[in-house]
Amino acid sequence: MKKRLASSLAVSTAMLLGSLLAGGSTFAASNAGADPEHPLMLDGSVATLEPGQSVWYAFGYVGDDSPVQASISVLKGSNTDFSVWTPEEVQAREAGQQVDPVGRGTTNLDGSGDPSWVGSFIEAGNYYLMVENDSAAPASFILNLGGDGVRTPVIGQGNNSGESNVPQATPPVQPVAQMGDSPEHALVPTGDPVTVAPNQTIWYAFQYVGDASEIQAWINEISGNATFSVWTPEEINQYEAGQAVDPVGRGTVSAYGPGDLSWVGSFIEANTYYLKVENSSGAPATAAIHVSGDGVRLPAAQPQG
Repeated sequence: MKKRLASSLAVSTAMLLGSLLAGGSTFAASNAGADPEHPLMLDGSVATLEPGQSVWYAFGYVGDDSPVQASISVLKGSNTDFSVWTPEEVQAREAGQQVDPVGRGTTNLDGSGDPSWVGSFIEAGNYYLMVENDSAAPASFILNLGGDGVRTPVIGQGNNSGESNVPQATPPVQPVAQMGDSPEHALVPTGDPVTVAPNQTIWYAFQYVGDASEIQAWINEISGNATFSVWTPEEINQYEAGQAVDPVGRGTVSAYGPGDLSWVGSFIEANTYYLKVENSSGAPATAAIHVSGDGVRLPAAQPQG
């Protein structure tokens, strides 16, 4: 597809200065996540652990033997992994017994890919994930969870008993919502075509390790006219507060960039960043949005239950 003409061929490069993991989670001053009695629920956000620190998450499961998929994307730091625990194993651990968890995140044999685990259970109840930072430096990460049988956990109601205490009608946990109607419900930029209605906006999100490596974002326009812009977490906060804010970057026509509109940039903070795709025309537009780079991390799209 030919490039469209534009008044400027500049591709902006942004270097963001700001607090690490703005809008994410830290656990140093809170009891939340400190043990299985005070677990967190997964929401797909960036979190950080201090050296030697661990954090607990809980999820409900219907006990139908359907696959559960868990993975961790380590955005900054090293030696950070997760383990999977049944209610019985949690009880044994709290009783001071030596116990191995039912699962641990593992990588591919060639060392590629994020640590992941796939398994299933035949008992309904709450199950647990523990993330540990076994290093001498802070680590930031995103823990992803999916599966048709995954549910919101029932906390404080026999959650360590292994009993069937998870309501069947509870909607599945979806760390990354699939609507795209707001930054909180951002889509994953997988490159799949999407149709943008007239005057519609679709939000995408991606994680970045903050190593100042090059990010490339671009849009392939299959039909119609759609544009995109790039947003930092701070800009999102200002936008949602009703403030006037100019995004850190916009897709522009470039003879050297991929796609019909492209942007190249980098950041020095690990965090979640956003793409806003807009169709300001009076006709539908179909386009595919892409993001790539050595420091880019894209969580897997969550299964729909």
